[in-house]
Amino acid sequence: MKRNTQKSILRAKRNTKKRTRNHMKRKQRAYSDHMKLIFGEEYNPFSFAQATKAVKERDQKLKK
Repeated sequence: MKRNTQKSILRAKRNTKKRTRNHMKRKQRAYSDHMKLIFGEEYNPFSFAQATKAVKERDQKLKK
Protein backbone atom coordinates (compact mmCIF):
# COMPACT_ATOMS: atom_id res chain seq x y z
CA MET A 1 0.00 0.00 0.00
CA LYS A 2 1.38 3.36 -1.01
CA ARG A 3 0.99 6.09 1.54
CA ASN A 4 0.31 9.56 0.20
CA THR A 5 1.61 11.53 3.11
CA GLN A 6 1.74 15.29 2.87
CA LYS A 7 5.53 15.18 2.63
CA SER A 8 5.57 12.81 -0.35
CA ILE A 9 2.87 14.85 -2.13
CA LEU A 10 4.89 18.05 -1.71
CA ARG A 11 8.06 16.29 -2.89
CA ALA A 12 6.30 15.12 -6.05
CA LYS A 13 5.01 18.64 -6.74
CA ARG A 14 8.49 20.11 -6.27
CA ASN A 15 10.09 17.56 -8.61
CA THR A 16 7.43 18.14 -11.26
CA LYS A 17 7.99 21.90 -11.12
CA LYS A 18 11.73 21.42 -11.43
CA ARG A 19 11.34 19.03 -14.37
CA THR A 20 8.95 21.38 -16.18
CA ARG A 21 11.21 24.39 -15.65
CA ASN A 22 14.25 22.50 -16.92
CA HIS A 23 12.30 21.28 -19.94
CA MET A 24 11.25 24.82 -20.85
CA LYS A 25 14.85 26.05 -20.50
CA ARG A 26 16.13 23.28 -22.77
CA LYS A 27 13.41 23.97 -25.31
CA GLN A 28 14.18 27.71 -25.32
CA ARG A 29 17.90 27.07 -25.65
CA ALA A 30 17.36 24.77 -28.63
CA TYR A 31 15.37 27.36 -30.54
CA SER A 32 17.39 30.51 -29.83
CA ASP A 33 19.59 31.26 -32.83
CA HIS A 34 22.54 33.30 -31.58
CA MET A 35 23.72 34.24 -35.06
CA LYS A 36 20.33 35.80 -35.80
CA LEU A 37 20.67 37.81 -32.61
CA ILE A 38 24.10 39.06 -33.70
CA PHE A 39 23.45 39.75 -37.39
CA GLY A 40 19.73 40.57 -37.28
CA GLU A 41 16.65 38.89 -38.69
CA GLU A 42 17.86 38.82 -42.30
CA TYR A 43 20.75 36.49 -41.38
CA ASN A 44 20.92 33.41 -43.61
CA PRO A 45 23.54 30.79 -42.67
CA PHE A 46 23.64 29.43 -46.23
CA SER A 47 24.27 32.77 -47.94
CA PHE A 48 27.94 33.10 -48.90
CA ALA A 49 27.37 36.58 -50.35
CA GLN A 50 25.90 37.80 -47.08
CA ALA A 51 28.90 36.45 -45.16
CA THR A 52 31.48 38.04 -47.47
CA LYS A 53 29.59 41.34 -47.37
CA ALA A 54 29.71 41.32 -43.57
CA VAL A 55 33.45 40.59 -43.63
CA LYS A 56 34.10 43.42 -46.11
CA GLU A 57 32.11 45.88 -43.98
CA ARG A 58 34.07 44.82 -40.91
CA ASP A 59 37.39 45.24 -42.73
CA GLN A 60 36.42 48.74 -43.86
CA LYS A 61 35.58 49.71 -40.28
CA LEU A 62 38.94 48.37 -39.09
CA LYS A 63 40.87 50.29 -41.77
CA LYS A 64 39.47 53.65 -40.61
